[in-house]
Amino acid sequence: MIGENQSALDALHSKLCEDDKRNGNGHAGHAVFRTNEEILAKCRAASNAPKFSALYDEGDALAYHGGDASSADFSLIRMFRFYTQDAEQIDQLMQGSALQRTKWNESRSGKTWLRYSIDNALRENFETYPWPVDKETRDTNFVSSEYKNGGSDETKPVLKFCTGRKIAESVPEETEWIVAPWFAAGAITEISGPIKAAGKTTFTAHACRKVLDGAPFMGGATERGAVVYLTEQAPASFRKVIEAAKLDSDDFHVLYWHEARDIAWPALVKAAADHAESVGARLLVVDVLSRWCGLEGDGENSTGAALEAMAPLKEAAGRGLAVVYLRHDRKSGGEVGQSGRGSSQFGGDADQLIQISRPSGNDARPTVRVLEAIGRFGDDTPAKVNIELHNEEYRVLGDAAAFARENAMRTVCEVLPATPSEAIESSEVVTRATDKGCKRTAVTSALKDLAEANTIVRIGAGKKGDPHRYYKPLPGEEPQPGFYSSEPPIYSTDETNSDGFGTDPEREVKRLVREGMSESLARREVYDGAV
Repeated sequence: MIGENQSALDALHSKLCEDDKRNGNGHAGHAVFRTNEEILAKCRAASNAPKFSALYDEGDALAYHGGDASSADFSLIRMFRFYTQDAEQIDQLMQGSALQRTKWNESRSGKTWLRYSIDNALRENFETYPWPVDKETRDTNFVSSEYKNGGSDETKPVLKFCTGRKIAESVPEETEWIVAPWFAAGAITEISGPIKAAGKTTFTAHACRKVLDGAPFMGGATERGAVVYLTEQAPASFRKVIEAAKLDSDDFHVLYWHEARDIAWPALVKAAADHAESVGARLLVVDVLSRWCGLEGDGENSTGAALEAMAPLKEAAGRGLAVVYLRHDRKSGGEVGQSGRGSSQFGGDADQLIQISRPSGNDARPTVRVLEAIGRFGDDTPAKVNIELHNEEYRVLGDAAAFARENAMRTVCEVLPATPSEAIESSEVVTRATDKGCKRTAVTSALKDLAEANTIVRIGAGKKGDPHRYYKPLPGEEPQPGFYSSEPPIYSTDETNSDGFGTDPEREVKRLVREGMSESLARREVYDGAV
C-alpha cells in the first residue's frame, strides 16, 4: 500500500522539509540576502575568477567550453548558484553578463529558457557559500520568492520609504556645491576627454587645490575641506601633478592604484568613503574609473559590468560625497555624454557629464579648452564654455560665441600689416585668419568692430579701383591721408609712451618699419639693444 503511494509521500516529505533546505544566499532555515554587487565581488575574488571573467565579462564560450554556448550558460549559472540560491537574483545576474543571447527568452515549459535552466540547476545537489548569518540585512535589487510567498517578518527587508513632503522639507532647495557649478555634494560627476590630450587630470587637480583653500574656482565658490584622490599614476608622474597644482598639503589624501589593486572594487570604494568621512573630505576623485574598477578592453562595453562598477560610487554619493570620476573618450570621440569609451551605462548612472576637449582650428592657444556639460544641474552649469589655464589659474573665457569673437579679433590684429602701404583687402584678411582656425563670419564681424573701435585702420573708398584695405598701426601711429572710417580715429598724443621712451625714437622705429625692417630689428637699431 505504501509502495503504491510512495510518490505522494515523497512530495509530502519534500513540502514538510522545505524549510530545512538552504535558501536565500545559502543558509539553512534563514535567508541572508546579499546584493548583486557582493556576489559579483565574490566571483571575481574566487580561485576560478579567470574563468568567471571570460564568461561574464567577455562572453567567451570557446576558451573553457569549446564554443558550446549552452554549456557556458550552465557553467556561469552554477558559479552564481554557489553564492545565491534565489532564482530571480541569478536571472538578473545572468542578464548582466556578456553571454546574454536571444535564446534565453525562448519559452520552455511555461518559463523562459534561462529561467528553466536556472530552476534545473537549483534542483541539483551542490555546495553553497557560508555567508555570515549575523550580517545586517541590506537593501537588494531583487525580490526573493520567500517574500512573494509571505515569508516571516524576520526575513522581510526593511524598506525606508520617504513621502514627497518629507523630501521637500528635508532636502535643501539649492544645490550644495563643493565646486560650483561643476561638482555637487551627493552626486556623481563624470569628466571625459581624449587620452593625454584634454587635460582631465590637470583640470581636476586645480579644482582640488581650490577646495583645499576654499577659494573660488573659475569664478565659482568652493566648500573648503580635505580631498581623497584615487590615482592610477605612479608616484613619480603624479608628483608632477601635485607640483603643478600646488597640492602639497596634508589635507590631500592620495591612494595609488598599485597599492590597492588586489582589493575588490566595492570594498575599496567603501573604504575610501570611510576615509573621506574620517578626514572631513567632501570630494572623492577616481582617476581613471576603468583602471580602478578593473574594466579593461572589451569589459568596458558590458552594460552589466558598468552597472556593477557604478553601484559603489552611487553608495558613496549617497553618503553626501561629491564623487568625481575620470573617463577616457573613444578614438572616434563624439558629443558630450556619448564620447566616453565603453558602455553608455556609465554616463547613465552619473548625475553630471562634463567633456573636456581642445577647441577646433589650429590657432587656439595650447592652454585653451572647451568644457561641455549635460546632466541634472542644467539650470546652474553652463552647457558650453571656453576656459584657459593662465598663470597657474583656470579662467573662463566665455561661451563658444564669445570665444570665437575674441579669438577672431586677436587673430585679425596679428595678421594685419603695420603700415598703410602694406594694407590688405578684407578677402585677404579673411583668408589669413581662417587659415589660423577662425570662422569666416567671426572674422568679418571682427574687422567691422575693430575698425569702429579704431584698433585697426581702414583705408580706401570701398569701390572699384579703391577697395577697403586694412592695417594695424604701431602704438602712437597717426593715420595717413586717405583713410576711411565711420568715426575719426583717436590716437594718443602723449609725449611719452608707456614704456618711458620719447616719441621721436618711436617715430624712427615706424620709419624703419615702413622701409621694410621688422619691428624687433627696428627697435634694436634705434635703441641699440635697449628694448
